[in-house]
Amino acid sequence: MTSKRQIEANRRNALKSTGPRTELGKRLSSKNALRHGLRAKGPVTPWEALETFDEFRVQLQAELHPSGLDQLALFEQILACAWKSRRARWIEHGVVTDLLSPNSKRCARARFDIACASVVELDHLARYENELRVALRKGMLKLREMQQADRQSKIPERSQILTQVQAPTRGMAK
Repeated sequence: MTSKRQIEANRRNALKSTGPRTELGKRLSSKNALRHGLRAKGPVTPWEALETFDEFRVQLQAELHPSGLDQLALFEQILACAWKSRRARWIEHGVVTDLLSPNSKRCARARFDIACASVVELDHLARYENELRVALRKGMLKLREMQQADRQSKIPERSQILTQVQAPTRGMAK
């Protein structure tokens, strides 16, 4: 049981702890809980190259051809899901490669403990990856529906085409 004196000392110490004060400190501490970034708000983690992400964005945008604000907003969601799904595969590959590495200098017990923890991590990773895959598929279907609707709206109705085409008149003056 904690004494009353200890509780008061803890409260006094807590008042002294104000957290990071500089902008850099605040940015760094905001990443304290970041593990794999699959649930992060932004798509790019601190250990990933922003240039690589930008190249991926350009390639995907060239492939999907989003147009209009609604399609661009949906494209951003698709982009984030695709990038995070790619990261999940990299992480999975890294975990499995580390487990199967013949150069591991860990003792058998340590390798067993790591393998057990990795199985749990791989299970979580698979769940996150599946959620990303479902969100990506739904986003792609929605984008295709929107693009199809845009194409349909740009095709004039048959009645519009008929009224625009003038029928040749007989006995035209020369």
